[in-house]
Amino acid sequence: MQTFIRAVEYRVPSADRTTLAHGGGWYGAAPAFGALSAKRCFGPGEGLPGRAWRHGHPILLRQFEGPYFKRAEAAQAAGLACAIAVPLLAGDCLMAVVVMMFCGDDAAHASAIELWRNDPSLSPDMTLADACYGTTAEAFEYIARHVGFRRGTGQPASPPPVTTPATSPASWASRRRRPA
Repeated sequence: MQTFIRAVEYRVPSADRTTLAHGGGWYGAAPAFGALSAKRCFGPGEGLPGRAWRHGHPILLRQFEGPYFKRAEAAQAAGLACAIAVPLLAGDCLMAVVVMMFCGDDAAHASAIELWRNDPSLSPDMTLADACYGTTAEAFEYIARHVGFRRGTGQPASPPPVTTPATSPASWASRRRRPA
């Protein structure tokens, strides 16, 4: 089975908090890329994990090229095409950066990655901050770029379902028909 997510790793701050070291990962069919990744550390602003650390919010990289992805050649050789880095924060303290790497863009791998955010100074809505759409998702991209979600509506903003006494599993048992 081919998955959209092809590799995941996490980076943790070093003891002196000057670099992000490899904390672990899953590399699927790309063990050589995993071995290279395990040896690499990143400073603040360096590479994709370092950028997420410095900025304190998720960073989407649509293509592995340029200075933002230090392992671009190895990633491309492993069939990886794009990535997202998500910093995990406890208040202002960085705990880790999770990096997810995705497969290529072709008819067999139709895909989309979206980052949504709310900036109350601009709008009460949650709006699309950044995205990467495959070549087969033009209509989906158009809709996503022209929609916003109010608090509590839509998939990105929906709160978890609330279980009330009438809908809780305990009440289901009391509603079962008993044989006469």
